[in-house]
Amino acid sequence: MSISKLVIQRIPVKKLKLAEYNPRKDLTPEDIEYQKIKQSIIDYGCVLPLVVNKDMTIIGGHQRLKILQDLGYEEIECVIVDFDKDKEKSCNIILNNEKISGKWDFEKLESVINELAKNEYDLRKTGLDDEEIQDLLDDLDVKDEDFLQGTEIVKDRKPKEIICPNCGYKLE
Repeated sequence: MSISKLVIQRIPVKKLKLAEYNPRKDLTPEDIEYQKIKQSIIDYGCVLPLVVNKDMTIIGGHQRLKILQDLGYEEIECVIVDFDKDKEKSCNIILNNEKISGKWDFEKLESVINELAKNEYDLRKTGLDDEEIQDLLDDLDVKDEDFLQGTEIVKDRKPKEIICPNCGYKLE
């Protein structure tokens, strides 16, 4: 199996066609996911091109297209592929499948969160909201909570108590 050359082109928004079969929920500006995608595009630009078939049908990136249009973009970088319609639909499903994106390596995540916090970086720019950040911090040993700028997290959270199921020994 050979890997085909990746073709990226700037395509006028008007030429792009929505895939009517797209099984992904259509987001509205009121949806938190929409707001997070929009904020990430504002903060970082559209660093993930849309995936478009040769006939200009969007395979992946319907939500980004909508948000980019709302932000006034007239052209968008797209990866152009040459798929038959069955392969196009299959690719659409795999690109939109949340279950295949992988799981956190919590040791690495802890290191990254600690580094960002130490550098006084606003952790919400990661796409995580205050509740998600708190949930992660509850699972991690974040060392410098004083630096969690822009969040509702406070330094004096209660330590986690762990009890050994065999002997009953308590750890904090």
